This record gives sequence, C-alpha cells and structure tokens, in this order.
Amino acid sequence: MAIKTISYDLYKPKSGHDYEALFKAIRSFPGHCHAMDSVWLVATNKSCQEVYEELAPHINKGDFVLVNALSPYRKGLLKKSVWEWLKKHE
Repeated sequence: MAIKTISYDLYKPKSGHDYEALFKAIRSFPGHCHAMDSVWLVATNKSCQEVYEELAPHINKGDFVLVNALSPYRKGLLKKSVWEWLKKHE
C-alpha cells in the first residue's frame, strides 16, 4: 500500500461547524494516522483522486485540502508514534 498525506485548512472550525464527518471519512481508511494538527497519513491502494473524492462531500466552501502521495525520501521532526506508524505501513 502507498501512503497518502491529507493536509487541510478548515475555514469554519471555530464557528461551530461540525467537521466530524470529514474526520470520520479519514478514519475510515484501514491505516490512518493523525500526524499533526492539520495533517493525516493514510495507507491505501487508492489514488490521490479517489481519496479526495471520498473526502469532498465533507469539505465546505472556503476549506483547503491537499491529498498527495508521500515520498519514501523524507526527513522531519515528528512524534515517535508517527515514525513507528510510517515504518509499519511502508
């Protein structure tokens, strides 16, 4: 399986809009990891387009979402649990 990154800026998170349906859609992928505040990782055989299409019904006007394939060439500072998740799903 490939790892996809889902990044977002949500327009109305403080206005009382409920984004739980979006988060539920992300968690519906068998392999998922909430890596940073606005970044999730999912392990899936689906294309970036297919992942986006699953999330699109839960995205509001003014929201920004990016789905991309995670390269195996990476470096950063993350929680140990995120690095362990990445290692498990590579």
